Amino acid sequence: MDRNLSDGLVTTVHWTATKTDGDYVSSAYGSIGLPAKDSKDPNFISYESITKAKAIEWVKGAMGDEQVVALETNLSNQLDAQKHPTRATGVPW
Repeated sequence: MDRNLSDGLVTTVHWTATKTDGDYVSSAYGSIGLPAKDSKDPNFISYESITKAKAIEWVKGAMGDEQVVALETNLSNQLDAQKHPTRATGVPW
């Protein structure tokens, strides 16, 4: 997270989403900017009080339901591609 040291306002959340199936792992990453809030706002949460669940809620809220579903589908597709490859590289000797 990026934050202001003066008031603890988090301005950006950097995230990584990971899905695992046995030995296979897929992941995606990104970041979202958060709207500025005054520390006197009743919904203000300072850096020290943010939970992992709250950060995930912010990211999913900023992405929207459609993008969250697309991300989860993409992670599943990455796993399927690893488990059932259709391409390979190398040389025959």
